[in-house]
Amino acid sequence: MHPVDYAGPEFKYVVRYKAVTDDEWTEKTVSATKNEYKVVDNTVTFQEYEVQVVAENSVGRSTEEPKTVTGFSGESGKQNL
Repeated sequence: MHPVDYAGPEFKYVVRYKAVTDDEWTEKTVSATKNEYKVVDNTVTFQEYEVQVVAENSVGRSTEEPKTVTGFSGESGKQNL
């Protein structure tokens, strides 16, 4: 993302994921200035997961409800969210 498009100081993305059978989310922070994607690792192969991406800055997290995308670990290729 180009710096002109940042939404406030310390802008970043929080990638949240969990197995559909789990109740708790795992969160990983992605710097908007250094990464175009985040690899979700340490997952069980061919298990169904829910993934969300939330914007965050020094003021807090986005108030917009994140879209939940479902996918399977072990799938080939990348899916754009």
